[in-house]
Amino acid sequence: MLRLTILCYLLGGIAICDLVGNRASAEAAEFKSEAGISFQYPDEWTVLSELNQEQFTPAVQAYVKESQIDLRAIHVMVVRLNDSDFQENMNVVITPHEVPVTASSIEKFLPQIKSQNATTGIQMSDLSGDLITIADRQAINLTFKTKLPFEDNLLQQRQVLIPGGGQTFTITFTALPTTYSKHVGAFDSVLQSLKLAPQQSSFNWDAIGRLCGTMIGVPIGVIVFFQIKKRWGKPASPKA
Repeated sequence: MLRLTILCYLLGGIAICDLVGNRASAEAAEFKSEAGISFQYPDEWTVLSELNQEQFTPAVQAYVKESQIDLRAIHVMVVRLNDSDFQENMNVVITPHEVPVTASSIEKFLPQIKSQNATTGIQMSDLSGDLITIADRQAINLTFKTKLPFEDNLLQQRQVLIPGGGQTFTITFTALPTTYSKHVGAFDSVLQSLKLAPQQSSFNWDAIGRLCGTMIGVPIGVIVFFQIKKRWGKPASPKA
């Protein structure tokens, strides 16, 4: 119950959009939303969103309720349901601030991420970042490992921050260090298929500090997937 209380507290204050990927697959489904984001993901992965909650199976509905997941704060989750203790996943967070994409902003961002997460007991290691191009936009690409205070497992994550139109799309892939290389290809496929609506840029240097809150939501959010089993069933992909 303490874990769920912490989850509810942290997730409640952070706008989160979650995505997940598995492996490159010939069979792909599409997620599309009015927020101006669309992408293809492996068909065997499961989408969780306020947009498709009416199609959740009873088992999925029960889990969302039991885990106190507020779908109003979550744009979309894509999860690789399996029988293991951890479900690889991707998540998309949309924050109403646009992070500047420069080498100097990464230098400023990385130490703030690490120090702010440390205040919550979250340990980050092997943290690095560079600049890449996604959906014809400059983006920040981060890789790191995360140790949560109430879990024994170490998480390996990759996160891409894409600014535009006064907001930032934060897309994160999470796996265990032992499964990361096996499934990160699905994340790459999602990024390659990603489309964002044309928007006027409006950089905000103060967003660097605000976006550190997104980093807190990412590792905490993934913890809810540790106990997901195939008993869920699979809800249909939401339509725009």
